[in-house]
Amino acid sequence: MRIYCVSAHLLLIHKIEDKTKKIYPCPHCDYKAIVKSRLEKHIKVHTDTRNYACDQCGKMFKTEKTLSVHNEWLHSNNKYSCRFCPYVTKTTRRLELHISIQHKFKGMKPHQCPYCDFTCATNGNTRKHIMKRHPGQEVRVVRNEEMLKYMKNVRKTEAADWEMVNQGEIVP
Repeated sequence: MRIYCVSAHLLLIHKIEDKTKKIYPCPHCDYKAIVKSRLEKHIKVHTDTRNYACDQCGKMFKTEKTLSVHNEWLHSNNKYSCRFCPYVTKTTRRLELHISIQHKFKGMKPHQCPYCDFTCATNGNTRKHIMKRHPGQEVRVVRNEEMLKYMKNVRKTEAADWEMVNQGEIVP
């Protein structure tokens, strides 16, 4: 296990090794971006300006993304059902997350609180735990890299299998 940090993320995900590369920090929180436009979008969460209106109910939002999520949850008639249990949701992303956590990787909790023995399947819920249970502490998550690597490999294998099914190489 190791502590997740921005420098590791930049190296592993974005392959940025050059320390002279510009990092754009948020002046209001610990968020950092490698692209200025992403920081500009992020800064909107710290303002009260709401320029995006829902055309169905009139509610105002800070970003197009939050408006889109609102529409998907409140005004959509979409229903996606889990094939393993009675769970139903309005978005494919939520269904994929549900299947991953509740069925595919049930019991696997690769995200850990550095201040107590709390572990969780998702980074976001671990962050929420830290903010609620350890106020004033730095919000950082310890990641079980070995478990995450295993989970990633399973997803890659499944994606490759589905690609072969879609190309007709394998009959499901």
